[in-house]
Amino acid sequence: DDRLRSHSWQRATGARRGGRPAPPNGRRWPRLGSNARRRTMGGLFSKRKSAPKVDVTSSDQAVLELKVARDKLRQYQKKCNKIIERETDVAKELLAAGKRKQALSALRKKRYQENLLEKSQAQLDNVQALIDEVENAQMTVQIVDALKAGNATLAKLHDEIGGVDAVEELLLDTEDAIRRQEEIDEALAQELSPADEDDILAELAALEAADADELAAAERTVEQLTAKRAATAQQLTDTLAKLPDAGGAAAAAA
Repeated sequence: DDRLRSHSWQRATGARRGGRPAPPNGRRWPRLGSNARRRTMGGLFSKRKSAPKVDVTSSDQAVLELKVARDKLRQYQKKCNKIIERETDVAKELLAAGKRKQALSALRKKRYQENLLEKSQAQLDNVQALIDEVENAQMTVQIVDALKAGNATLAKLHDEIGGVDAVEELLLDTEDAIRRQEEIDEALAQELSPADEDDILAELAALEAADADELAAAERTVEQLTAKRAATAQQLTDTLAKLPDAGGAAAAAA
């Protein structure tokens, strides 16, 4: 009875097991394959990290094209060297077989490849020199940009300082402050009476005497410790001298 009521409720509400609604007109929902389910779940629960963007300038593109051309020339040289080695071996084999004309033709092919190899080497040198020049120019541009940034930063700092006039004014203000402090000190000194000066000198002499007494006491303490250590060492020496000689006692016993 419970199952019949649940089935009737599902048919009335259009709900199915798992909470998924029933398709319209009695149709069936299409089933997703494993790859589709994986893509769907990945799109829901994961986010791909985008690669950082790199600005490629026209000079970078030019250097890249030059390097591609350089690599192609190197591959071409490898091919020429292989052909030269092969034609050399062929010429040797033909000469060993007594086929002089065919050997001569193989040597002509070898010479032709050697000429191509020399031309490609000249082209490779030019391409490499151009690559070096462009990269050197790029480095120069970077250095110039760094110098410009440094100069701009230095100018900004100078603006924050306020220039030479501001520094001179600051120095003058400092001198004025020192002068005012000296005047204050002189005014305070003039307000003291001769009796105050005598008391100050007496206090200074007392402080010096206290320092001298402390120094003398420290020296006496050091002298006492030194004398005590010397007495202890002498006592230890006398004790060792009174002990019988272990070697002589052993000889007497024998």
